[in-house]
Amino acid sequence: GAPDLETDTLATNFIVSNPAPVSNGKSLFVGSDFDRKLYVWKSLPDQSGAAPDFVYTMSPPAGQLAVHGNVLVALGREVVHVWKSLPVDGRLPDQSLTGELGGVELSKIRGLAMDDRHVYLSDWEHVYVYAGFPDSNTRPEVTIEAEGSLGLSSDGEYLVVAAGDKHEARIYRVADLSARSRPAIVGGRGDERLSGLRSEMRFNMVMAASASHGSLFLADSGNHRVLGWRRIEDAIAGKDADLYLGAEDGRE
Repeated sequence: GAPDLETDTLATNFIVSNPAPVSNGKSLFVGSDFDRKLYVWKSLPDQSGAAPDFVYTMSPPAGQLAVHGNVLVALGREVVHVWKSLPVDGRLPDQSLTGELGGVELSKIRGLAMDDRHVYLSDWEHVYVYAGFPDSNTRPEVTIEAEGSLGLSSDGEYLVVAAGDKHEARIYRVADLSARSRPAIVGGRGDERLSGLRSEMRFNMVMAASASHGSLFLADSGNHRVLGWRRIEDAIAGKDADLYLGAEDGRE
């Protein structure tokens, strides 16, 4: 369907591969490590195929995004780009950090989250908790051993860790975070010693999790569904989800 051999219709139609979307409820930001792009919609799209207002070419590509308040952070391989005002006008990052943050190698980071008080990073084995936004010399306030950690999310009260091939979500109370913190676990087939709290729910590859205003959403990727609980406490208690996308109920 291209008019000539030089036209890339994937680009002209803004087809996004491997998207990582975040939103503050007003604007939409989508990173793609495959396309090496950051797409910005100033207002939330209200129809399919809506073109973004700005497209950034990112090198290294932005594989993880986090937005909180007026701050957007894009994490690529060995670099963190920080916009202190959301880039809804095409502005460049206010800050770009490379190499490491307080001894934590950015090349190993898989997860990123923010709330009012903390920035969280995770690699395959740890979750790093920083007080406020770190610079290159800021060491983590807390380091938690957390094997298999992937995506992160925090609503300020709970920190949720998606542990993909452990088939579980780990939930920490932010006020109680320490190196000895033990999470409540939703789903999973992992080591029972991780927590005294474990629901009976079983997932297949929890690749993403989102905590928002006391609610919880999990991407149960291997079962091709998203589950949502109005109250995070209900998920911890092993109660059925209030919402299923891609499935009629909680049966595997």
